[in-house]
Amino acid sequence: MVEPSILPDPNEVQLKQYGIKFIHVNGCLFRIEPLKNFKTLNKNDSVEIIFKVLKADELSYVEAFDEPCKWKRFDYVLDSGLKRQDKYNPWTPEVRFEHNKVEDLKKPGKLVIPTPLKITTNGGNVSLSDGEWTVQADQGLDREINFLKYT
Repeated sequence: MVEPSILPDPNEVQLKQYGIKFIHVNGCLFRIEPLKNFKTLNKNDSVEIIFKVLKADELSYVEAFDEPCKWKRFDYVLDSGLKRQDKYNPWTPEVRFEHNKVEDLKKPGKLVIPTPLKITTNGGNVSLSDGEWTVQADQGLDREINFLKYT
């Protein structure tokens, strides 16, 4: 794992032979950006990036998660006599499958546009009100939605 504390530059590491760099965002979150020598990708091209696990990163200290004492965070009695117990258990693969189950809509849904880190236009305008975009926000943000839709 690329760690900021061991990088030559605390914010990024460049792998010039591969034409990419890793930039530290926050915590263990990094983003990958191409360098100038990165191979141009044409339609349907792909790049495979292989991450190797170094001996120092082996997980030999990780044991099976097979009994409650290994995942329970707390279980104690307060001075008042009230007993506090961790009621949560990790999901089994079957439970996780059920929680992640979604209905097949039989057709693609509306496109979701994530919050962009950066947008580059060719000097033109981007209109969110042309009917091809859907603007959604939490309840109570109507002014902001209308600003985005009609500006």
